[in-house]
Amino acid sequence: GKGAPHWRSAAAVCPAPVLVLGVDEQNGPAAERLRVAFGLGDGCAVLVRPDGYVAWRCERADEPGLALRAAVTLALGLPAASGVAA
Repeated sequence: GKGAPHWRSAAAVCPAPVLVLGVDEQNGPAAERLRVAFGLGDGCAVLVRPDGYVAWRCERADEPGLALRAAVTLALGLPAASGVAA
């Protein structure tokens, strides 16, 4: 959606690979189920671990790069000294 490009740019600075799926860019029942299940509005983001657990959810971020990097760093259990404020 409108926020997906910002989250894609944010994913590029993460300490691990992050795949960004813009549900607002998708149509159909699957995309709608994701929107409803995660409460995704325009600009929202959710970080889902490979095992399906939600590690982080964000309603709005003034600086998506910093927010997502901090969330991924925390989810990976990396030390805050890695240059990311938690």
